[in-house]
Amino acid sequence: MVNTGMGPEKEGVQGVEMRKERGLVTVLAWCFILTGSPATRIVFCKDGVEVYSLKAQRRQLSYFVLLNVTLASTGTYACGYQQRDESNWVRSSALSAPWHVAVRGKTWHSRVGRRDRALPTMWLC
Repeated sequence: MVNTGMGPEKEGVQGVEMRKERGLVTVLAWCFILTGSPATRIVFCKDGVEVYSLKAQRRQLSYFVLLNVTLASTGTYACGYQQRDESNWVRSSALSAPWHVAVRGKTWHSRVGRRDRALPTMWLC
């Protein structure tokens, strides 16, 4: 499961924090893995395409990514994870609740998806 910040029954990203320092805007996104099964890979997607991945660490439940924000950053983001079983089969989680980043000129905003929004059950980004 991926904690979306929308309640204890969900997992996923969402924590999102935006910062502006020295004219550069960054987004700190985090993904929480609440399941007891070990993840092997954490993936952050933008508009359904993988943009960043991290190798999962044993017993680590939270993962952070710092993204620089540009005009090209506008899009819908989510995170998920993969697990490998003893037969080396890969299983992908559902994506977290989506969060949207909009950049227009020198202004930006972000919002996390609503609880009732339909999420995909598998991700292929």
